[in-house]
Amino acid sequence: MKPVNFGNRSFQWLETKYGRLFSFEGQAHHEQYEILDYQGYIAWLLETGEYNLFIDVGSEIGLYSLVGAHYCKRVIAYEASPFYYGILLFNMRYKFNVDCRYAWVGKIGQIPKNRKEYIGTVTRKGTNVDFEYNIPIAELDDEILPLAILSKKTLIKMDIEGNELNALEKSTELLKLSNVHWVIDFHYDIIAEDIMNFFKNRIVYKGNPVIAIKGEPDEELDPIFDLKYWELVKV
Repeated sequence: MKPVNFGNRSFQWLETKYGRLFSFEGQAHHEQYEILDYQGYIAWLLETGEYNLFIDVGSEIGLYSLVGAHYCKRVIAYEASPFYYGILLFNMRYKFNVDCRYAWVGKIGQIPKNRKEYIGTVTRKGTNVDFEYNIPIAELDDEILPLAILSKKTLIKMDIEGNELNALEKSTELLKLSNVHWVIDFHYDIIAEDIMNFFKNRIVYKGNPVIAIKGEPDEELDPIFDLKYWELVKV
């Protein structure tokens, strides 16, 4: 569909097999978004139907929250950018099992700064890099743990532009639950071993730059999962 101008922005619809998504023109990966090829391993995991709770940390416009809404009883989508959060709310307006939360997932006292490593998350092209705003801090143990304990299986996807370690440090109780699976896209100076240190005695699949964590080592491995996206890592 042709872009629609609104103010100084151009917007367009993306057509996916799960429905339409509203986004701004020039967004990277539009074509991959439409066919669910960008970070497609997340769609593949959700489409297995094994998760009844999906936590989308760094939801952006809500691509995988949209997929999760079709397969999970409940989706909680976190977004820290005011710009993307507005689009996320619009895109999820008819998805009554999706709870959109405007929050920075991390730890109290760790407030996002508009430095180079956060450009793309809390600033946008054409904005003032020194622009600051207030945002709630969400700790996953506080917000998700009771739901995850009651959930048969939970998938947590984390893509938060270099804040992954801060978020994991405040998820110590969640990290103990083998029914909670994780897909973490890590950034900048974080390396795979930094993430893997949080997941002792778990099944870990390693990609580039993605870590996926499933159940305990005695759980049956999924060879399709292994071959399709990642190399199995012994932890």
